[in-house]
Amino acid sequence: MNRHGEEPTGSTTVSVEAFKWGFWHQGEFSRFYKTAFGEVPSETLKTIGGMEGA
Repeated sequence: MNRHGEEPTGSTTVSVEAFKWGFWHQGEFSRFYKTAFGEVPSETLKTIGGMEGA
């Protein structure tokens, strides 16, 4: 389960998730995410195994 309470559905990227949540600027999304969750989105993806080599 990810930070939004959803099951991961395979590989994803920070850009895909940013667009999915209505953010057009990846940096803005990353800053918002870090403020909300205490880590950048790429760290979360590594934790859940959603992205290789980030």
